[in-house]
Amino acid sequence: MKRIERYDVINTLIKRYKYKKYLEIGVHNNECFDKINIEFKKGIDPKPLKSFECVSIMTSDDFFKKSNHKWDIIFIDGLHIEEQVDRDISNSLACLNLGGIIALHDCRPKKIEETTTKRLYFDMSWHGTVWKSFVKLRMTRNDLVLYTIDEAPMGIIHRGRQNIIPYEELTFEQFISNEKYYLNLITADEFLKNKLNKWPERISLL
Repeated sequence: MKRIERYDVINTLIKRYKYKKYLEIGVHNNECFDKINIEFKKGIDPKPLKSFECVSIMTSDDFFKKSNHKWDIIFIDGLHIEEQVDRDISNSLACLNLGGIIALHDCRPKKIEETTTKRLYFDMSWHGTVWKSFVKLRMTRNDLVLYTIDEAPMGIIHRGRQNIIPYEELTFEQFISNEKYYLNLITADEFLKNKLNKWPERISLL
């Protein structure tokens, strides 16, 4: 499978739905942020490696308390802890324009060492407990639609309709044994060729 980069996913969505306003939570070194092609973009990070005018140096919690802006697309790649991701998703949903999308990074860990609540080694992928936030919404929110692009891997969230899956407290082993089901995986090819007509509920508001 050919990997698709996160900025490719975001730029595809921007072009497809003619989005104008982009917010990125967790710009870090601007690797993704700099490659986003959109009319207006804003970044948030309490400790960015590079600072510039369109990045607010603060936590996402503080930003959402102070901002009343609406956004077309929001990329969440901040603190990879379930409680924080829950808040970032909730705050993002509250300030999305109609037909807007949330993109969520790091929701598909491959091994348990990547799911610690604190990054142990900087040369190792760290997904934290983002997957728990994503799966929780799959189990509890029938007013949202969630799926994950396999080769990105990037979770997509927007308002719409979905059949919720049975609620249960998952261990990582249970999650990874059936990740296709829990993450509602689609292929990058399906995403890039916009084959979502197979699942009309996914684009009901777009």
